[in-house]
Amino acid sequence: MPGRYTETRFAVEAADCDPFGLINFNRYVDWVNTTKHKFFDHNGVSIREMENAGVNLVTVNFTLRCLSPCRQGDALAVRATAERLTPGSIYLSYTGRNSGNNETVFRADTIMYPLDTRGAVITFSPALLQNLQALVSP
Repeated sequence: MPGRYTETRFAVEAADCDPFGLINFNRYVDWVNTTKHKFFDHNGVSIREMENAGVNLVTVNFTLRCLSPCRQGDALAVRATAERLTPGSIYLSYTGRNSGNNETVFRADTIMYPLDTRGAVITFSPALLQNLQALVSP
């Protein structure tokens, strides 16, 4: 069962899509990254605060499924949901929907690992793990 979620809205520009209406790959990554930051900010565990505490979240897996086209002028709502948490990883899923017709445009899943300031894999501190656990369903 998914945990808390945050939704971010984007306007689809002409440069975001190819001639077939499929979103250019870099835009998926940008939209997911923006939504990820807003997810953590809106749920009280900001990425900047984690970085200031010496914890850097690095995406180690990004899985994307393109499901339907969209066009210039469409509005897209991207929802991020916390799916799973371990002491050494957090899993977020993303669903992008066309706000006009409610069709699912894409789904993406990410796995992120915490790294220290030297780039070594670490585990979340007990306090941070407890804060992150509140973002994931029991």
